[in-house]
Amino acid sequence: MTVSAIRQPDLPIATLLQDDRVDLPAVLTDTVAALRTRGLCVGGVVQYWGGPLPNGRREMFVADLVSNEQIRLDTPGGDDPTVCSLDISAFGRVSTVLRDHIAQAPDILMINRFGLREAEGHGLRAEIAEAIMEGIPVLIVVPARFFSAWESFLGGAAHVVAPSTQAILRWSDAVRGASPVISMPVDPRHGYGTSISA
Repeated sequence: MTVSAIRQPDLPIATLLQDDRVDLPAVLTDTVAALRTRGLCVGGVVQYWGGPLPNGRREMFVADLVSNEQIRLDTPGGDDPTVCSLDISAFGRVSTVLRDHIAQAPDILMINRFGLREAEGHGLRAEIAEAIMEGIPVLIVVPARFFSAWESFLGGAAHVVAPSTQAILRWSDAVRGASPVISMPVDPRHGYGTSISA
């Protein structure tokens, strides 16, 4: 499945640029609560870090926003911090969760990230495309180094939203017709002021 023929701003997609200065899991958790207070159905998964590991890394999880299931993405064990320890079967579980949520047509779908695997054509790319093709508003986290690949995937300029609950709520209002969205050219090297929700 591809979305290369569909271009922004037709797509109801909000891009959150990953920023180590911001506790994105906390922002997204607060945002989910705020959206649900407004009566919206929120699906998807949010990534967060667990405890430290002997090799200097940290445990990595995603939380299913519907069932509250915690899915561990890394495989326990191993002392070499240079060795990738991702659990491929866990990614399969995340894929299944997202497909189940997409079938339920939530008001907002949160996706933990468009990362290396997605930029290379793998990972959750198909699930992201499916949500887009179904017209479900998507909120997704994208590391700056994959921003160009993300825009190539979209087939046009991404709409970047500041990593705050209020900014995301304004975007949510906009995609539901409550207020206009103003999109401007985005340079991920220059922060979040280049694409805003009015």
